Amino acid sequence: MGDFAADTLRDTIETGWAPANTRIPKAVSAGIEQIVHFLAHPQVKGAHEWPIAVEVAKILDPQVPDNENQIVHPRFTEVRHRFTVTCRYRVRNIDETLFDQAQQDIEDMCVEVVRILKTVYDPLAGTGAFFTARYNWSNNDNLTDVKQELVRTLDFELTEIQSQSTEVFRGYGGVLTFDLSLSANMDSAPGGDYIYTEAHNVRIREGTTVTEALTKDSTNGARVPKLGAGVFRGTFAADIFAKKSDIGSTDEKLDKIYLLQANGQHIEAAFLHATTNTEGTPVTLSHTSFVKVTSMAKIASDEQLVGFNVEGRLIKPSTWATA
Repeated sequence: MGDFAADTLRDTIETGWAPANTRIPKAVSAGIEQIVHFLAHPQVKGAHEWPIAVEVAKILDPQVPDNENQIVHPRFTEVRHRFTVTCRYRVRNIDETLFDQAQQDIEDMCVEVVRILKTVYDPLAGTGAFFTARYNWSNNDNLTDVKQELVRTLDFELTEIQSQSTEVFRGYGGVLTFDLSLSANMDSAPGGDYIYTEAHNVRIREGTTVTEALTKDSTNGARVPKLGAGVFRGTFAADIFAKKSDIGSTDEKLDKIYLLQANGQHIEAAFLHATTNTEGTPVTLSHTSFVKVTSMAKIASDEQLVGFNVEGRLIKPSTWATA
């Protein structure tokens, strides 16, 4: 992830710069009058200014010792890395056709900046250590000076949760997999393991119940029962935003996994939930639960994506592994 400094982000943008628009290249070639310059600071007004440029600046909070905005909780810290990325494009001619071209060029520069950022910082794809990335563009065009300039500024903020111990496993970025090799009792088994890419809020509860027997022994007080071991019980639950490929004909699909099979029994599904920590060499916690899915609830709200709540009963204790 680098050191989060402006020059690191500038280098990332410059290295990845490859827009389809050939009027805004980063390298000199035949027929190109101007190239895009990449800077880790704003240009100094009045000095030699590049007419087409991408400027990266880091926003620092002087009140925080490590120069980051933070929300400190008892056991973890929300750290917010904030940058501005400014795209500048000097208008060479106010001819209507050329001005329209300049507008297209500056918009394509903005699109390219966001494309590159998402290759290294994208919570949707699980890329990077951040659970939110905020993009907020503003239009700061200067069309009143002698040097008329199109200026678009991105306020870019990355938020991550840092535990006080790097050994602690993160909740976000977890992966839920239907493990074919450990699953059983399927009429139509899939061809391989299947990842529920939109799974979140995984909840697993398990343990052994306690039996009670009332005896004459009053060592611990009157009518205090003796406690013994009962039976194993466990539940599994997960929320999954539904995508097209989660619906289908094989038994790991959301519309099939809760149905009884030809023998009248549930599918014995093995769900592997994997999460990582932030040690120098990250360690993955693999938690495999063996589940008979007993409930599937569809949730369709006007202000939310369509999702399913999957619930089931554990067949036996889960297995745990770290590697």
